[in-house]
Amino acid sequence: MLRITYLVGNGFDLQAKLPTKPLSIIDSYLQEVSKELSAETLKNGPNSVLAKLLSTIQSAITSDYESWGDFETALGSKLAEACANAGIDSEQYAWAIEHFTRHLHVYITKINQRIDALQITPALEERFYRSAINCMRDGMRGDQRAKMQKVLAAHAKDNWSIRYVNFNYTTLLDRALLAASKSGKFSHSVSFGYSSFGRRLDSSVLHIHGNLADSHGIITGVDDASQIVVPEYRDNPEALDTIVKPRLNLERGDLVENETLQLIAQSDIICIYGMAMGKTDATWWKAIAEWLDSDKEERILAINAWGNNADILPRDNQRANAAALARFFNGAGISDNDIRSRLESRIAISRNSKVFDLGIDLSENSKDSDSNSWWHLDHGRRSQE
Repeated sequence: MLRITYLVGNGFDLQAKLPTKPLSIIDSYLQEVSKELSAETLKNGPNSVLAKLLSTIQSAITSDYESWGDFETALGSKLAEACANAGIDSEQYAWAIEHFTRHLHVYITKINQRIDALQITPALEERFYRSAINCMRDGMRGDQRAKMQKVLAAHAKDNWSIRYVNFNYTTLLDRALLAASKSGKFSHSVSFGYSSFGRRLDSSVLHIHGNLADSHGIITGVDDASQIVVPEYRDNPEALDTIVKPRLNLERGDLVENETLQLIAQSDIICIYGMAMGKTDATWWKAIAEWLDSDKEERILAINAWGNNADILPRDNQRANAAALARFFNGAGISDNDIRSRLESRIAISRNSKVFDLGIDLSENSKDSDSNSWWHLDHGRRSQE
């Protein structure tokens, strides 16, 4: 059995042109904060506890974060420092985190309305299946593609099991998987002689940060208490239970963290797609580094790295690959050069992989001019295997 695990981040939703960049959501949130601050100031004056807290949030949070990891880091640093300087206690700091998370829930609920209206076509189902067995080879340079193909070839006459861990709050990945499941695309097989071997996609998605269909709610925050820079807040259980992700997952009680750690440990190939690999998800990068550093030689980690600039010189490609490796090692907290060198030989970098380009356009202004339904599939593009 070959076990392939995909860790999917916000890049998956952005590929479908959903407005889930930090810029979009946090700008929307700051507009809401401004409205609430104006209303509170008119009602109870600028020195009320709520006005003071809202004003502090407004001054500490900006909308120019490049990734969700950057924003989550700011919750434990910039926002915590601003609250402490304003004399805001631990409980009020925890309230500020909850205030944003509730807005995030409302925002994603509206986004999911677009996803619910998406029409899944047979072409999309086929494209999604081919994405799963690609392992992001389409974006790899020749030597790294050969490394991945060697592992896949060694398991050609095995059954494959493919699982997904979703770090997003939306249900777009779930919709695509469910549709493929109902269509039979989950039970593809390949033949060698008189034998047939399955390529099975598991329809159950592990939502490590929760999603809207989850009765346990959604979570955002930091990976551990050390990422909160104010000692007073680090010592307060209410603040920790509001912002520290492992504690929040424990509170959810669905054991998704344990199941994900077990899935990682049992994988042969792990593919990271659409993630900045920041320290606020260090738990997962550390787990993957430990998995990769085992004595099982055929294990391989594939990381997709996005870049807007085309390579002009070979050195451009080298820099981009080095930057992707650095993000993973920094996220996992690995500074030892010997460990980095050992793990690097088992990591393949994919640049701008198209595997999850499903031809979906869920942007607000997208509309299929040939029908009355929103959001279309471009049948002209093909994902590469």
